[in-house]
Amino acid sequence: MAEVEPSDLVALLAEPKSDEFRVKEREKLRATISKEKVEEIYKQVLELIPENIDNNLKNGINSALIGAIYGFCDRDLDPFSQKHYPLFKEIISEIEEAYKIVSHGNLNTELWIFETFDYGIKKVYYLDWKLYLSQICY
Repeated sequence: MAEVEPSDLVALLAEPKSDEFRVKEREKLRATISKEKVEEIYKQVLELIPENIDNNLKNGINSALIGAIYGFCDRDLDPFSQKHYPLFKEIISEIEEAYKIVSHGNLNTELWIFETFDYGIKKVYYLDWKLYLSQICY
């Protein structure tokens, strides 16, 4: 499993593709995980979001963090574990990095929110792979 990087997000934003499968998977994930649980965790990571930043960047960071929280819940991982919590800061940094590249053109805000949400999920899935599943396989 390859680690997801900011350049992956930039590439997805540069060449948007209709992906009904990802839309359906996202809906299924949101339907199976308690919104209240996600909101409770989100309130605890809000402090990590930089202040006085561009609205589109802030929305992208929020979307990525919420995606990560859904990913943690889906994988039944504690987002506040010492091994897991640093991922939130990493996601914020990487969203900022990608935003510096994509913000110079016409940013499709709907696509930006969709892809950053997915990015957060992918980061957690990769973390799960790296820390736990890869060890089981090998």
